[in-house]
Amino acid sequence: MSATWYLNGIRLDTLGFVPTPAPAGRRSGMSLERTALQFPGLAGELDGGTAPIARARTISIPGMVRGTSLADALAKARTVVALAGRGAVTLRCVDASDRVIAGVLEGETTVEAAQPALATRQQWVSVTLRFRCAEPYWRDVQPQLLALGQTAVACPLGHGAPSPFTLEIFGSEGGVVTNPQVLYEDAAGNLVASLTLTGTLDWGTDATARYRISTEGLAPRIQKMVAGAWTDAESHLTAGALFALSPHDGWPADGVSPTLRLFDAAGRATGLLTYHRRHEL
Repeated sequence: MSATWYLNGIRLDTLGFVPTPAPAGRRSGMSLERTALQFPGLAGELDGGTAPIARARTISIPGMVRGTSLADALAKARTVVALAGRGAVTLRCVDASDRVIAGVLEGETTVEAAQPALATRQQWVSVTLRFRCAEPYWRDVQPQLLALGQTAVACPLGHGAPSPFTLEIFGSEGGVVTNPQVLYEDAAGNLVASLTLTGTLDWGTDATARYRISTEGLAPRIQKMVAGAWTDAESHLTAGALFALSPHDGWPADGVSPTLRLFDAAGRATGLLTYHRRHEL
C-alpha cells in the first residue's frame, strides 16, 4: 500500500512524487542483536551477557515523478533528490502524521526514465530514496509537557524504549527552595530512581533561578540559571543518578504509566517536564 510522505515537513506529492505500492520498512520492527561467544569444539554459542543492540533502520521510498515532458519530470526528480539529500532530514508518513523519524540519504538513489503514457503523453521518472535512521525509533512531533509538583504525575510513554527528557525545576515566590529532589516511581508506586540537587533557588535574590536537568543528546547535563545565564551544575548532583523514563515501569497498552514528582522540605518546588515519546512502529 502506498502512502504520502513528508520530508522536512514538505509533502512529496506536491513536488510531483507519487509513492508506488512497495514495502518501505516504515512499520517494520527493529532489528535487535546480542553479542555471542563461540568456543572451538562447542556446538552453538553462549550469550555474551550484554544488552541487545537496536540496529539502524532503513526506510526505502520508491515512487514515480510525473512531468509534462522528460525534461520536466527530470527537473522535478532533481528537486526531490535535492530535498532528500541535504543532510539529516525528518521523515513523516501520512498514516502516522503525529510521528517523525530522523534519517540520512544513503546508498544509490535510483532514477530511471519510463516510457511516456500513451493516453496522456505524460512522462514518468521512477525515483527510489533510501534513508538510514541511526536511531530506529519514531518520535512524537509534539512533545509531552507536564507540570510537576509535590504530587506524583503520570508520564505517558510510547511502547518502544525509554524516553530521555528535560526537566526544569523552579524556585518559588513563597520562599527558598532548598535541595530539591526528583522522585521517579513505577506504576505501582515503587521508587525506581531518584536524585538530589544540593543547592537553593531563592527568587528573593534572583528571580531567574532554576535548575535544568536534561538526559537528551550525547551529553546529559545538569545546569543552573544564575542571573539569567545557564551555568554548569553537575556538582550539585549529590545523591542518585540521571535516568530515563521507561515504558517498562508501566504498561502503555493499558495506559498505565510511571510517575514523577518533586520534593523539598518546604514543599515549594515545581517544575516543567518535556519529552518526546518513542515508538517502535
